[in-house]
Amino acid sequence: MKALFILGKASISPQGFGASAPLPPTPYTYEERALVAVEPDYKEEMSPLDLRRMNKSMKMGVWCAKKALGEAGIPQPDAIITATGLGCLQDTVNFLKTIIDSDETAQAPTYFISSTHNSVSGQLALRLKSTLYNYTYCHKSLSLYSALLDASLHAEENSRSVVLVGALDEHVDVKFRHYDLRGWWRKEPVHNLRLYQESLPGTLSGEGCHYFVLSASPSEGVAITRMAAVEEANESQIERLTMEMLEGQSEKETLVLLGLSGDEPSDGVYHKLRRTLLSSFVVGAFRHLCGVYHTSDGFALYLADQVLRDASAPAYLFPEPLQSLPIVPRSVVIYTHLRGSGHVWYRLEKL
Repeated sequence: MKALFILGKASISPQGFGASAPLPPTPYTYEERALVAVEPDYKEEMSPLDLRRMNKSMKMGVWCAKKALGEAGIPQPDAIITATGLGCLQDTVNFLKTIIDSDETAQAPTYFISSTHNSVSGQLALRLKSTLYNYTYCHKSLSLYSALLDASLHAEENSRSVVLVGALDEHVDVKFRHYDLRGWWRKEPVHNLRLYQESLPGTLSGEGCHYFVLSASPSEGVAITRMAAVEEANESQIERLTMEMLEGQSEKETLVLLGLSGDEPSDGVYHKLRRTLLSSFVVGAFRHLCGVYHTSDGFALYLADQVLRDASAPAYLFPEPLQSLPIVPRSVVIYTHLRGSGHVWYRLEKL
């Protein structure tokens, strides 16, 4: 694939909100079962009338997209591609609730219109007055990979094209309760920086929104240089794809970010890699900062890009039992999966 240079980015997550800026010395900490995004004052970017009509995902998506485009100095991208696992789920819940409460009589279409998965991409197209390529991927934990793969195909066709790629999922009580019944979450609140210290089933729920302005035009900065994904994988496939990501990378200048979640059954493959292939690399984690959701790899990409720009990795990427070691990274390799499926790898390099 052609390298995709990150021209601008913005994020809203449980670790705050913003565009490209040095990572803070200390993180937001929580002792909860779910990590909820710290949202900005949307009135800076949207009118009160618009905000009344928009759900949480729309607000986060529009804010991040405008900030990322502003940072990149791009008034209108050549394509808008959004990734989401479950879309604007809260409005789906609201729509169904109004049907039940009204005994299935005719309803205002507002909730239905804004509940679709492509609502955010559509809202961005309206605001940017864009009639160009616009697509939304909802492939569970492979959603962002699919969006980035689409962006790379645009780059293959036209290296000068600029693509806006986003990833978002919101915390919804109904989703939390549903996955709780399936054993996804910790039964008791846990401090997020101590998530990996006990081998227990369950993890922390999360949410976030992350947008990136990407182009294949060569420039100085950070680029996504390699990607891979597979829905189901055995140990030998995981080892092979991880080795391919590490090919040609210096152990002293490569940071590896794993999607450790604190869930004992899910983390086994990560621990095995730490003991074997990654034993001589500096290994960090990211999900204790953002929680687990289908597009949490977007938060990992945001972190990786900023770590490379800062030329340092903050200590909170290495909570116990991970070891914080001094490193000036030139590349970051990310590997994550969601409860044993949707395995994704990314490599970012400072070029």
